[in-house]
Amino acid sequence: LYLQTLQTDPAHFDALHLLGVIAFQSGDFKLSTDLIKQALTYNSTHPTAYLNLGNAHRSLKQQDAAISSYDRAIELSPDTASAHYNKGLVLMEAQRHALALSSFQMAAKLQPKTCEYIHQCGLAYQGIAQYKEAIQCFDRALNLNPHFAEALNDKGFALQQLHNVSLARYCYEQAVFLSPRFAAAWQNLGILQLAAKDWELAHLSLETAYALQPDLPYLLGVLLHTQMHIAQWKQLEERLTVLSEKLSLGQKVLPPFVSVTLNSDLKTQIQAAQIWVNDKLSVYNSTYPLPPYKEHSKIRVGYFSADFQEHATAYLMAELFELHDRNKFEIYAYSFSSTQSDSMRERLRKAFDHFHDVGHLTDRQIVSLARSHEIDIAIDLKGYTTDSRADIFALRLAPIQVNYLGYPGTMGAPFMDYLVADTVIIPQDHIPLYTEKIAYLPGCYQSNDRQRKIAQLTMSRLEAGLPDNGFVFCCFNNTYKITPQVLDSWARMLQQVKGSVLWLLADNEPGVNNLIEQAMLRGISPEQLVFAPRIKLDMHLARHRLADLFLDTLPCNAHTTASDALWAGLPVLTCMGEAFASRVAASLLKAVGLPELICESMHDLESLAIDLANNPSVMASLKNKLQMQLSTSALFDTPQYTRHLESAYQHMYAQNQAGQAPEHFGVEWQKKSADNHYSQARIHHDKGEIELALQAYSQALTLQADHFNTLHMAGILMAQQSEF
Repeated sequence: LYLQTLQTDPAHFDALHLLGVIAFQSGDFKLSTDLIKQALTYNSTHPTAYLNLGNAHRSLKQQDAAISSYDRAIELSPDTASAHYNKGLVLMEAQRHALALSSFQMAAKLQPKTCEYIHQCGLAYQGIAQYKEAIQCFDRALNLNPHFAEALNDKGFALQQLHNVSLARYCYEQAVFLSPRFAAAWQNLGILQLAAKDWELAHLSLETAYALQPDLPYLLGVLLHTQMHIAQWKQLEERLTVLSEKLSLGQKVLPPFVSVTLNSDLKTQIQAAQIWVNDKLSVYNSTYPLPPYKEHSKIRVGYFSADFQEHATAYLMAELFELHDRNKFEIYAYSFSSTQSDSMRERLRKAFDHFHDVGHLTDRQIVSLARSHEIDIAIDLKGYTTDSRADIFALRLAPIQVNYLGYPGTMGAPFMDYLVADTVIIPQDHIPLYTEKIAYLPGCYQSNDRQRKIAQLTMSRLEAGLPDNGFVFCCFNNTYKITPQVLDSWARMLQQVKGSVLWLLADNEPGVNNLIEQAMLRGISPEQLVFAPRIKLDMHLARHRLADLFLDTLPCNAHTTASDALWAGLPVLTCMGEAFASRVAASLLKAVGLPELICESMHDLESLAIDLANNPSVMASLKNKLQMQLSTSALFDTPQYTRHLESAYQHMYAQNQAGQAPEHFGVEWQKKSADNHYSQARIHHDKGEIELALQAYSQALTLQADHFNTLHMAGILMAQQSEF
């Protein structure tokens, strides 16, 4: 009918406009824009046509054109709520949340009983991190429609950001009760259950979400991580294949931390990290660093973490914080965690010059606080691990930002300047697969606390459920690090070593049950698996002495658990992969003087483990060697490690103060280069070439600010020149 109308009247506005609407409804958005534009040439004051044109532009992702069309519709008919609302939707898609909020508020003012308009106000408030205001909007929408599952789901997210986890969980539970096929709410509920260690409920919720909507962002990666936590390996290989295929297409399927635990491929890990950054952090991402502050009398270092308490990171770093040179550094802590206290937290409060609880602050408030303190170097001890706050680094806390210790991999983010590592963790040919500049420390990248107490052991093997005489293989890694391939290897070891047992951490009940079931499928009796409950650290360290050999996992190695074993005198056998997380134990073993326990493949690890277990004298010799080297090894020389890390900080700071961009460097390289510049300076000094000598001394100090000989000779020369 409309086409017939146009045959007789090609300038018929209504026919052109309505054909454009039909084209839009059939999904031909390009034709829709062409027809409506043509219609508007014959009637340029029709607000509904501009509204429909905006919708077509929006569907074509032509955001500026869509906003322009909506603005024209609003100009012609200011009281058209849908024009304000649709403009807000485009602004939300463009991450322009504050402007979107204004549009949604106008729509809600015009139609105060339209709950979707109020709901979108809440989403816009979330976009600018005003979660209390967001919750008020969601509550208003729910008052209008108590069955509004989407508003309940979004209220749950806002409550999570305010750390009201119990009420957030209730909101998600209500959302899925009202809308059982609401996949996103099932996913959010599962993630909260996972954080609460309600393993089986989390698995069920995430499986439900995956069955309903398998392409939800990051769902597959989180589901696989949950399966690994409880050793539920059904469909594991098929899902890993799907995940790899989707990631290769650039899809949002794999959270970065899950990536470092599931595989050892550096290309996969950097791709997962960069997809995450572009998706989650690009709106905040500041690719340009802050300008350096005016030089402080002491370098101000801020450590940012949720783990300043009884936690693996604190167990490694407590003594480092205490040993920092207060003549050269002023040390700040910014804690994201709850303020509940324990003995480690009290120790750390005393270790820092300034300790700030910032968990209740928004991202921008934390950034403002750090900037008010003029922090020179901000250290991220979380990366993408649980309770991390990468957003604050994306907003730029300090002129220098460092990824250190807590996250074993690249953050894939242009706002992180350096990553602290060593040459085992990141060989130089791996550098291109890290976005940070690498700060190489001598020996091992990992700090250690020599004050970790080991209890006087009162537990016998029998009391621990272990055989009195059999060989005890041990692994106290979390269950998610145990893969089917690792268990295959362990099963063959148990079959080859008569009377042996495998001593594992009782990480969670379903994990224990599933590992027993999987071991039985591999011909291992339940009696050959012994599970150790979680106990206090000093007793946990002591019970290592009941074991004979610690078996490491791949692709994700033991990290703090490997240090614990070595500190307790238990040799660790590892296999070294490609990525950071699969090379940590190798770095520790080299630093403690046991490189012979580093294998290149799981087959080699398996063979060596069987050989050691069947040769008691060789095993005893290894234990004696470890015990003799503990007190003198680089791994547990915390004062020297602290000096090396401080040298790295000083180099970063000198580079920044000189206006130079971050670059790869090594503390040992610095010292050698500083020595070379010092030698050149002495030659110029002896020849009376004062200006050249001072220049060379200056270059030496830029590389190593505490280079004693340079400081001494430069001082003498300056005094001679009456410049002192």
